[in-house]
Amino acid sequence: GGGGGNNNNNNNNIQRMQGRKEDEDDNRNNNRQDNKEDAVLVPPVSPTNRRFLAALSDLVGGPSIEQRRQAHESRSQWQAALDEQIREKRERQRREKEAEDRQLAVEVCVVVVVVVV
Repeated sequence: GGGGGNNNNNNNNIQRMQGRKEDEDDNRNNNRQDNKEDAVLVPPVSPTNRRFLAALSDLVGGPSIEQRRQAHESRSQWQAALDEQIREKRERQRREKEAEDRQLAVEVCVVVVVVVV
């Protein structure tokens, strides 16, 4: 009786384990195939593709000649205004320093006169 049932159970367990191993092997092989398929999807860059991409980059060339000219003119105007502001500031600083120097000279003369008398 009972011995035959154990034998069947052992055989079923062995078959289940073998089935799992086969499934794992299939999964590994599928992963390898997936990786190969991914590698095949990326074509090598041919000279024709390079020329095409280079031509495409020329098409998206940025601002037109007129836009560049306007931008240059605008920058020139800003630069001229900035230069003028810098000149005015330096002139103002020069005048202020001269006024301070004159005031200091007057104060020194007054001190000298007071001491002499």
